[in-house]
Amino acid sequence: MVLGPEQEDGPRRLLDEADVADLRKTLLADVAVCRALDELWPSLTAEEVVGEVFGGEGWSAADIPLLDEAAAVLGEPVPAFGHVVVDEAQELSAMAWRMAMRRCPGKSMTVVGDLAQTGDPAGAESWEQVLRPHVADRWRVAELSVNYRTPAEIMAAANELLAAGQPRPRSVRAAGESPWRVRSTLADLARVVGGIAEEHRGGQFAVIAPPGRLASWRESGTTTVLTPAEAKGLEFDSVLIVDPARILEAPRGRNDLYVAMTRATRRLGIVHLGPVPDELTRLEQR
Repeated sequence: MVLGPEQEDGPRRLLDEADVADLRKTLLADVAVCRALDELWPSLTAEEVVGEVFGGEGWSAADIPLLDEAAAVLGEPVPAFGHVVVDEAQELSAMAWRMAMRRCPGKSMTVVGDLAQTGDPAGAESWEQVLRPHVADRWRVAELSVNYRTPAEIMAAANELLAAGQPRPRSVRAAGESPWRVRSTLADLARVVGGIAEEHRGGQFAVIAPPGRLASWRESGTTTVLTPAEAKGLEFDSVLIVDPARILEAPRGRNDLYVAMTRATRRLGIVHLGPVPDELTRLEQR
């Protein structure tokens, strides 16, 4: 074919669509070509990528945001929703927020959480910190200041753990019983806790202790024994907190103790080993 002057500067198409389709079919039928493509551009899963990068074996809940991020990078389809409700939002890490925002392209969300109860070291310290990177200033806070669960006597004690500037919830009722504390030794702890448990036969009773404490009680199953993280979101008529000083040693210890103290709807007792923590000195001593 002879090209005219007006055609010499333009693109030249040597193969039409049928030729390209035949060439692709021929290449894909070649085992050597397919082997080379698999080596250069292998098909990967999110699990393979994260496992290779971090050397992971087995997955935990903390790995889910990483796996989701890897899936998005690999181009795997992600379910999307028009509106998303996030509960216990204070516990989400920065990566978890990326995962949540990915599910809601329109960024229409109802976010429910309490910064005073943040227990995860990677959790939120402020709503601006976690929301502004994704939605700029297109968010607003509505604070709930009325407490219907925790009686005023317990709430007054728990509020001592709140940082300056944090809102103090107002309880709508009083229980008529002040929270109290008692000192024990480690050797005598089982006897003291057992005696207190016997006093609270009516209603739901739970012991909240730091991880590892009262392990034998947990195994026996005769008394509900929970860590602060396990107790989050639950409520009981009576709560006994064991070894608050050790709870306070956690990275978010004040928040963990606040969670533990606000699980009770009627009665709250605390067993401390050694001197009482400063945050609890105002409690009535038995």
